[in-house]
Amino acid sequence: PGGLHFNEIAGVVAAFWIGVLLLGGLKMNLRGVGIPLLVGGLVMLVHAAFVSVLDSSVVPDTTTAIVRGVLLARIFVLAIIALGIEALYSTTEDFEALMNALVRFGVAAIAIYFLQTGVFLSGTRPYGTYWDAGFTGIPSFGSVSIERGHFGKFLVMLFPFFAWAAMKQRRWVPMGLFLLVTLVNFSASSMSFLAGYVVITAL
Repeated sequence: PGGLHFNEIAGVVAAFWIGVLLLGGLKMNLRGVGIPLLVGGLVMLVHAAFVSVLDSSVVPDTTTAIVRGVLLARIFVLAIIALGIEALYSTTEDFEALMNALVRFGVAAIAIYFLQTGVFLSGTRPYGTYWDAGFTGIPSFGSVSIERGHFGKFLVMLFPFFAWAAMKQRRWVPMGLFLLVTLVNFSASSMSFLAGYVVITAL
């Protein structure tokens, strides 16, 4: 409905179910970022309802209302994810285990990237291949992306975790693979994001 996909609706429902589990036993951190996100979402929800009562002309049609409802629900999804992470990870050991898992997740994605590259070099153009716009000479891969460079923008968010693994655990190979793929799978936005992450991490 309204141009929404099943995975978007399912993601919202799954996040609310996580919220139910949180209410059922996990201890929520009231001083984390999850509570402010929930409050913000509630304020937006109340505001939308209040404006609709005051002026019926701003009430959207059914399709638009569904889209706006799911967009608003994403704020609650983010809040619930934050609450869940804050409830599940409270010690240094917990966070290190989480960061290691994220590095492994990134390495798996990089391996898939190289698999796509190998398929391309074999003479078959794999799904999700985009040309490099004249920067590196190597095609840009996005798997299920809708435009060139999406993979780079997805991967660059994991930079702090790769940097942590390199500096604290001397795991330089994952960091090298991360930088290689980020440079080869060129995207102006991902490179600007990487520069920002490097500055923030250094500070």
